[in-house]
Amino acid sequence: MDEGMLDSWIPWKLGDEKRFEHAFRFASRLWGNAEHLRQQLIAAFPEVLAGFGIAELIVLQRLAKVALALGERVFLPVGFPNRTLIVAGGDRFTVWEARYEIVRRALGRARGN
Repeated sequence: MDEGMLDSWIPWKLGDEKRFEHAFRFASRLWGNAEHLRQQLIAAFPEVLAGFGIAELIVLQRLAKVALALGERVFLPVGFPNRTLIVAGGDRFTVWEARYEIVRRALGRARGN
């Protein structure tokens, strides 16, 4: 992945710390721990808390895309051992695959798809 591609996926710039902080506060509530990821995946639609909308979901979708593109070179948050798998129904997801899928579903619902 080249730097230009990475820049196009990251929707914030230097000096935009408030937006960055807001997106990561949203991420912790949307994704949570492994059990919360599993619950979000088995629900008909992921639970998106009031006050967070399409703009925040797009930020998280781009973040998850970058993490998926980087593969094992990307860090996992504290509490997620390396190679953690999230099993939901008959599907198995890595942590970042689960996060991307949750955001994809939430965006679909928010957009009325």
